[in-house]
Amino acid sequence: MNISLLSSVLSNARARRPHVAFDPGAVAAALARHYPRGDPPAQFAAEDFALAAAVCAGDSQAWAAFYNEFRGFIVRVARRFARNEADAEEIAQDFSGEEAVRRLALYSGRCSLQGWLAAVVPNIVRDWYRRRAREVMPDSQAPAGAESEGRRMDDAPGLTREEALAAVEDRLDRPPCETVLRESLRSGWSLLKAEDREILEFKFLHGLRNREIMAALRAREDVVSKRLKKAVERLGKLLRRYALTRFEYDAQAVRDCVELLVGKAGVEGLWSEMA
Repeated sequence: MNISLLSSVLSNARARRPHVAFDPGAVAAALARHYPRGDPPAQFAAEDFALAAAVCAGDSQAWAAFYNEFRGFIVRVARRFARNEADAEEIAQDFSGEEAVRRLALYSGRCSLQGWLAAVVPNIVRDWYRRRAREVMPDSQAPAGAESEGRRMDDAPGLTREEALAAVEDRLDRPPCETVLRESLRSGWSLLKAEDREILEFKFLHGLRNREIMAALRAREDVVSKRLKKAVERLGKLLRRYALTRFEYDAQAVRDCVELLVGKAGVEGLWSEMA
């Protein structure tokens, strides 16, 4: 074990959350599990990593700190994927005990804990509804492999490209323009760089505010604003180019489709980014 690394992690964690007694043994075990062959990456969220390790070790002060800091955020993300407000609240409440420990044991500190939760909470919501379905469905009718599928999602938490597209496409459900914009979006999304897709997912799929994205990416707020603006511009240009060439629409026809789907009030701002 790298003693200087452990000392640095504990020092940062205690400076940020002085009311939590971080057990060196629990943090050392978590570091050894996640980084057996070397040191963590340069962008390592040491304070959040130590908090997750303490929660998994059963530290009551760590549990209190975790829920005080993150419960409201978990509810906000859950609202975007749950069927109603009551379900979102119950999902956040149910995220405790062995379930929370199992999930948090997978957190490696490669991003902030808030950013990681933004990617994991949609999976938590899906698993919660699967469990509810099994409770009211006879075992013989339960979908095969439902639980294992939910658990496998944790190995690579977050929305896949297909899930991200599906989440956006769900909002494009008014014909006849839906086909044009769906296919244009799919084409544009597939051509975006990974970092552009990441920040767009945080903003528009998870509904994070810029300050929350800043914490997730460990970047300054002005950097987040510039990256987000550039990503929207690049997606808009790719979408518009595909619609103009693939469907032989002119610029006004594409504009009319956007207006139909997002409404007159929002079309000017959207189109200014897409132009």
